[in-house]
Amino acid sequence: MTVAALGERAQTEFSRRLKNGEIGDRHFGSIKQLIKKLTTKFGNLPITAVKTFDLRNWIAGMDVAPASKNWARLYSSVVFGYAKDAGLLDTNPAAEIPAFRNRIHKKPVILKVEQLQRLLEVAEPEIVPALAIGAFAGLRASEIERLDWREIRLFENPPTIEVQVLKTWTAQRRFVNVTSNLFHWLKFHWRKEGPVFPPTPKGRGHRTDKPGGRVYFERAVAAAGLNPWPRNALRRSFCSYHLVMFENSGTTAMQAGHTSPDTTFAYYRTLLTKAEATQYFGILPKPGYEQAILNARRISGHARPVL
Repeated sequence: MTVAALGERAQTEFSRRLKNGEIGDRHFGSIKQLIKKLTTKFGNLPITAVKTFDLRNWIAGMDVAPASKNWARLYSSVVFGYAKDAGLLDTNPAAEIPAFRNRIHKKPVILKVEQLQRLLEVAEPEIVPALAIGAFAGLRASEIERLDWREIRLFENPPTIEVQVLKTWTAQRRFVNVTSNLFHWLKFHWRKEGPVFPPTPKGRGHRTDKPGGRVYFERAVAAAGLNPWPRNALRRSFCSYHLVMFENSGTTAMQAGHTSPDTTFAYYRTLLTKAEATQYFGILPKPGYEQAILNARRISGHARPVL
Protein backbone atom coordinates (compact mmCIF):
# COMPACT_ATOMS: atom_id res chain seq x y z
CA MET A 1 0.00 0.00 0.00
CA THR A 2 1.29 3.45 -0.89
CA VAL A 3 1.24 6.44 1.42
CA ALA A 4 -1.38 8.05 -0.83
CA ALA A 5 -3.64 4.99 -0.53
CA LEU A 6 -3.13 4.94 3.24
CA GLY A 7 -4.14 8.59 3.36
CA GLU A 8 -7.40 7.89 1.54
CA ARG A 9 -8.21 4.92 3.77
CA ALA A 10 -7.30 6.80 6.97
CA GLN A 11 -9.37 9.83 5.99
CA THR A 12 -12.40 7.61 5.37
CA GLU A 13 -12.00 5.99 8.79
CA PHE A 14 -11.55 9.27 10.66
CA SER A 15 -14.51 10.74 8.77
CA ARG A 16 -16.58 7.87 10.15
CA ARG A 17 -15.31 8.60 13.65
CA LEU A 18 -16.23 12.26 13.24
CA LYS A 19 -19.80 11.40 12.22
CA ASN A 20 -20.10 9.05 15.21
CA GLY A 21 -18.89 11.73 17.62
CA GLU A 22 -15.66 9.88 18.45
CA ILE A 23 -13.46 12.83 17.45
CA GLY A 24 -14.02 16.56 17.02
CA ASP A 25 -14.00 18.81 13.97
CA ARG A 26 -10.66 20.37 14.85
CA HIS A 27 -8.95 17.02 15.28
CA PHE A 28 -10.36 15.76 11.98
CA GLY A 29 -9.29 18.95 10.21
CA SER A 30 -5.71 18.49 11.42
CA ILE A 31 -5.68 14.87 10.24
CA LYS A 32 -6.87 15.89 6.77
CA GLN A 33 -4.24 18.62 6.59
CA LEU A 34 -1.43 16.25 7.60
CA ILE A 35 -2.59 13.54 5.16
CA LYS A 36 -2.36 16.09 2.35
CA LYS A 37 1.20 16.99 3.35
CA LEU A 38 2.23 13.34 3.70
CA THR A 39 0.78 12.50 0.29
CA THR A 40 2.61 15.39 -1.35
CA LYS A 41 5.92 14.24 0.10
CA PHE A 42 5.69 10.43 0.16
CA GLY A 43 2.57 9.64 -1.89
CA ASN A 44 3.98 7.01 -4.28
CA LEU A 45 6.18 5.25 -1.72
CA PRO A 46 5.03 2.02 -0.04
CA ILE A 47 4.20 2.70 3.59
CA THR A 48 6.74 0.06 4.64
CA ALA A 49 9.49 2.15 2.97
CA VAL A 50 8.84 5.24 5.11
CA LYS A 51 11.12 5.05 8.13
CA THR A 52 11.48 7.16 11.27
CA PHE A 53 14.61 8.79 9.81
CA ASP A 54 12.70 9.88 6.69
CA LEU A 55 9.82 11.37 8.62
CA ARG A 56 12.07 13.17 11.09
CA ASN A 57 14.18 14.74 8.34
CA TRP A 58 11.07 15.81 6.46
CA ILE A 59 9.52 17.47 9.52
CA ALA A 60 12.83 18.99 10.67
CA GLY A 61 13.22 20.60 7.26
CA MET A 62 9.91 22.44 7.47
CA ASP A 63 10.34 26.21 7.66
CA VAL A 64 8.05 26.54 10.68
CA ALA A 65 8.32 26.99 14.44
CA PRO A 66 9.03 24.00 16.73
CA ALA A 67 5.37 23.95 17.81
CA SER A 68 4.27 23.46 14.21
CA LYS A 69 6.87 20.73 13.72
CA ASN A 70 5.52 18.98 16.78
CA TRP A 71 2.02 19.28 15.29
CA ALA A 72 3.28 17.47 12.15
CA ARG A 73 5.01 14.90 14.35
CA LEU A 74 1.83 14.27 16.36
CA TYR A 75 -0.50 13.84 13.40
CA SER A 76 2.00 11.77 11.44
CA SER A 77 1.90 9.43 14.41
CA VAL A 78 -1.91 9.44 14.30
CA VAL A 79 -1.97 8.41 10.62
CA PHE A 80 0.77 5.78 10.85
CA GLY A 81 -0.65 4.64 14.17
CA TYR A 82 -3.91 3.93 12.36
CA ALA A 83 -1.95 1.86 9.82
CA LYS A 84 -0.37 -0.15 12.64
CA ASP A 85 -3.73 -0.71 14.36
CA ALA A 86 -5.21 -1.84 11.04
CA GLY A 87 -2.46 -4.47 10.65
CA LEU A 88 -0.81 -2.69 7.74
CA LEU A 89 2.44 -1.98 9.61
CA ASP A 90 4.31 -3.74 12.40
CA THR A 91 5.50 -0.48 13.95
CA ASN A 92 4.57 3.21 13.85
CA PRO A 93 7.60 5.03 12.37
CA ALA A 94 6.42 8.42 13.63
CA ALA A 95 6.13 7.28 17.24
CA GLU A 96 9.90 7.31 17.73
CA ILE A 97 10.47 10.89 16.51
CA PRO A 98 11.71 13.01 19.46
CA ALA A 99 10.02 16.32 20.21
CA PHE A 100 11.36 19.43 18.51
CA ARG A 101 12.51 22.10 20.93
CA ASN A 102 13.24 25.78 20.59
CA ARG A 103 16.76 26.55 21.77
CA ILE A 104 15.74 30.16 22.40
CA HIS A 105 12.96 29.60 24.89
CA LYS A 106 10.78 32.68 25.35
CA LYS A 107 8.76 32.99 28.51
CA PRO A 108 5.06 33.70 28.03
CA VAL A 109 3.80 37.26 28.31
CA ILE A 110 1.34 37.39 31.21
CA LEU A 111 -0.90 40.01 32.79
CA LYS A 112 -0.04 41.86 35.96
CA VAL A 113 -2.54 41.68 38.79
CA GLU A 114 -3.63 45.29 38.31
CA GLN A 115 -4.06 44.75 34.55
CA LEU A 116 -6.39 41.80 35.03
CA GLN A 117 -8.30 43.63 37.75
CA ARG A 118 -8.81 46.55 35.39
CA LEU A 119 -9.89 44.28 32.52
CA LEU A 120 -12.57 42.58 34.61
CA GLU A 121 -13.83 45.90 35.97
CA VAL A 122 -14.27 47.64 32.60
CA ALA A 123 -15.60 44.61 30.68
CA GLU A 124 -19.29 44.48 29.80
CA PRO A 125 -21.19 41.88 31.87
CA GLU A 126 -21.77 39.63 28.85
CA ILE A 127 -18.05 38.81 28.50
CA VAL A 128 -17.00 38.78 32.17
CA PRO A 129 -17.65 35.03 32.74
CA ALA A 130 -15.51 34.08 29.74
CA LEU A 131 -12.68 36.39 30.87
CA ALA A 132 -12.80 35.10 34.44
CA ILE A 133 -12.80 31.45 33.33
CA GLY A 134 -9.78 32.08 31.11
CA ALA A 135 -7.91 33.89 33.87
CA PHE A 136 -8.76 31.72 36.88
CA ALA A 137 -9.48 28.29 35.33
CA GLY A 138 -7.06 28.44 32.40
CA LEU A 139 -9.38 27.09 29.70
CA ARG A 140 -8.22 27.62 26.14
CA ALA A 141 -10.07 30.25 24.10
CA SER A 142 -11.51 27.52 21.85
CA GLU A 143 -12.74 25.61 24.93
CA ILE A 144 -14.44 28.69 26.38
CA GLU A 145 -16.14 29.43 23.06
CA ARG A 146 -17.72 25.95 23.16
CA LEU A 147 -18.52 25.94 26.88
CA ASP A 148 -22.13 25.69 28.08
CA TRP A 149 -23.38 26.76 31.51
CA ARG A 150 -24.59 23.16 32.06
CA GLU A 151 -20.91 22.16 32.24
CA ILE A 152 -20.18 24.60 35.06
CA ARG A 153 -21.07 22.75 38.26
CA LEU A 154 -20.88 25.91 40.34
CA PHE A 155 -23.07 24.82 43.24
CA GLU A 156 -21.70 21.30 43.65
CA ASN A 157 -19.10 20.35 46.23
CA PRO A 158 -16.45 20.96 45.05
CA PRO A 159 -17.44 23.30 42.21
CA THR A 160 -15.88 22.29 38.88
CA ILE A 161 -15.95 23.02 35.17
CA GLU A 162 -16.24 20.03 32.86
CA VAL A 163 -14.29 20.31 29.60
CA GLN A 164 -15.85 17.68 27.37
CA VAL A 165 -13.86 15.52 24.95
CA LEU A 166 -15.21 17.13 21.79
CA LYS A 167 -14.62 20.63 23.17
CA THR A 168 -10.97 20.31 24.14
CA TRP A 169 -7.92 20.62 21.90
CA THR A 170 -6.31 17.46 23.30
CA ALA A 171 -9.49 15.36 22.94
CA GLN A 172 -9.22 14.43 26.63
CA ARG A 173 -12.04 15.13 29.07
CA ARG A 174 -11.03 16.95 32.23
CA PHE A 175 -12.53 18.67 35.26
CA VAL A 176 -11.11 22.02 36.31
CA ASN A 177 -11.44 23.30 39.85
CA VAL A 178 -13.38 26.54 40.37
CA THR A 179 -11.22 28.71 42.61
CA SER A 180 -12.83 30.70 45.39
CA ASN A 181 -12.49 34.02 43.57
CA LEU A 182 -13.75 32.56 40.27
CA PHE A 183 -16.87 31.39 42.12
CA HIS A 184 -17.60 35.00 43.09
CA TRP A 185 -17.11 36.22 39.51
CA LEU A 186 -19.49 33.57 38.15
CA LYS A 187 -22.23 33.09 40.73
CA PHE A 188 -24.39 36.03 39.72
CA HIS A 189 -23.95 35.33 36.02
CA TRP A 190 -24.72 31.61 36.32
CA ARG A 191 -27.56 30.11 34.29
CA LYS A 192 -28.89 26.58 33.98
CA GLU A 193 -27.88 26.34 30.32
CA GLY A 194 -26.75 28.28 27.30
CA PRO A 195 -23.40 29.37 25.85
CA VAL A 196 -20.97 31.04 28.23
CA PHE A 197 -19.29 32.90 25.37
CA PRO A 198 -21.74 35.28 23.66
CA PRO A 199 -22.54 33.73 20.26
CA THR A 200 -22.02 35.68 17.06
CA PRO A 201 -25.31 36.61 15.34
CA LYS A 202 -25.76 34.46 12.23
CA GLY A 203 -27.27 35.29 8.90
CA ARG A 204 -26.77 38.16 6.50
CA GLY A 205 -28.65 41.26 7.55
CA HIS A 206 -29.36 39.83 11.01
CA ARG A 207 -30.32 42.68 13.33
CA THR A 208 -29.50 42.52 17.00
CA ASP A 209 -28.59 44.90 19.78
CA LYS A 210 -26.06 42.40 21.12
CA PRO A 211 -22.79 41.69 19.29
CA GLY A 212 -20.79 38.48 19.46
CA GLY A 213 -18.28 37.58 22.12
CA ARG A 214 -15.27 38.65 20.11
CA VAL A 215 -16.62 42.18 19.86
CA TYR A 216 -17.25 42.28 23.61
CA PHE A 217 -13.72 40.98 24.18
CA GLU A 218 -12.11 43.58 21.91
CA ARG A 219 -14.07 46.35 23.63
CA ALA A 220 -12.89 45.19 27.05
CA VAL A 221 -9.25 44.98 25.97
CA ALA A 222 -9.41 48.46 24.46
CA ALA A 223 -11.14 49.95 27.50
CA ALA A 224 -8.51 48.41 29.79
CA GLY A 225 -5.70 49.85 27.66
CA LEU A 226 -4.22 46.42 26.94
CA ASN A 227 -3.70 46.70 23.19
CA PRO A 228 -1.77 45.06 21.66
CA TRP A 229 -3.19 42.02 23.46
CA PRO A 230 -0.56 39.38 24.35
CA ARG A 231 -1.41 36.08 22.68
CA ASN A 232 -3.24 33.65 25.01
CA ALA A 233 -2.66 36.11 27.85
CA LEU A 234 -5.44 34.81 30.13
CA ARG A 235 -4.51 31.13 29.91
CA ARG A 236 -0.79 31.84 30.17
CA SER A 237 -1.36 34.07 33.18
CA PHE A 238 -3.36 31.32 34.86
CA CYS A 239 -0.65 28.71 34.28
CA SER A 240 2.13 30.99 35.50
CA TYR A 241 0.39 32.18 38.66
CA HIS A 242 -1.11 28.73 39.39
CA LEU A 243 2.31 27.07 39.23
CA VAL A 244 3.72 29.56 41.74
CA MET A 245 0.64 29.41 43.96
CA PHE A 246 0.42 25.62 44.27
CA GLU A 247 4.08 24.74 43.61
CA ASN A 248 3.18 21.58 41.72
CA SER A 249 3.63 21.31 37.95
CA GLY A 250 1.57 18.11 37.88
CA THR A 251 -1.43 19.88 39.43
CA THR A 252 -1.12 22.83 37.07
CA ALA A 253 -0.72 20.53 34.05
CA MET A 254 -3.85 18.58 35.04
CA GLN A 255 -5.91 21.74 35.45
CA ALA A 256 -4.67 23.27 32.19
CA GLY A 257 -4.94 20.08 30.16
CA HIS A 258 -1.23 19.81 29.38
CA THR A 259 0.13 16.42 28.32
CA SER A 260 3.35 16.75 30.34
CA PRO A 261 4.11 18.36 33.73
CA ASP A 262 7.71 18.79 32.54
CA THR A 263 6.54 21.08 29.75
CA THR A 264 4.40 23.02 32.21
CA PHE A 265 7.34 23.57 34.55
CA ALA A 266 9.80 24.49 31.79
CA TYR A 267 7.50 26.94 30.03
CA TYR A 268 5.57 28.54 32.89
CA ARG A 269 8.21 28.81 35.60
CA THR A 270 8.57 32.55 36.09
CA LEU A 271 10.04 35.07 38.51
CA LEU A 272 6.67 35.65 40.14
CA THR A 273 6.45 35.63 43.92
CA LYS A 274 4.00 33.73 46.07
CA ALA A 275 2.59 37.07 47.23
CA GLU A 276 1.81 38.04 43.63
CA ALA A 277 0.13 34.69 43.00
CA THR A 278 -1.95 35.13 46.16
CA GLN A 279 -3.02 38.57 44.93
CA TYR A 280 -3.90 37.16 41.53
CA PHE A 281 -6.21 34.45 42.90
CA GLY A 282 -7.59 37.02 45.34
CA ILE A 283 -8.99 39.31 42.64
CA LEU A 284 -12.67 39.78 43.48
CA PRO A 285 -15.53 41.95 42.20
CA LYS A 286 -15.71 45.36 43.83
CA PRO A 287 -18.55 46.17 46.23
CA GLY A 288 -21.72 46.93 44.29
CA TYR A 289 -20.80 44.72 41.34
CA GLU A 290 -23.04 41.86 42.42
CA GLN A 291 -26.09 44.11 42.84
CA ALA A 292 -25.48 45.69 39.44
CA ILE A 293 -25.42 42.27 37.79
CA LEU A 294 -28.59 41.21 39.60
CA ASN A 295 -30.36 44.37 38.46
CA ALA A 296 -29.27 43.73 34.88
CA ARG A 297 -30.53 40.14 35.11
CA ARG A 298 -33.92 41.26 36.38
CA ILE A 299 -34.25 43.72 33.50
CA SER A 300 -33.28 41.04 30.97
CA GLY A 301 -35.66 38.51 32.51
CA HIS A 302 -33.08 36.09 33.95
CA ALA A 303 -33.83 34.89 37.45
CA ARG A 304 -31.33 34.99 40.28
CA PRO A 305 -29.47 31.70 40.77
CA VAL A 306 -30.36 29.63 43.80
CA LEU A 307 -27.47 29.83 46.29
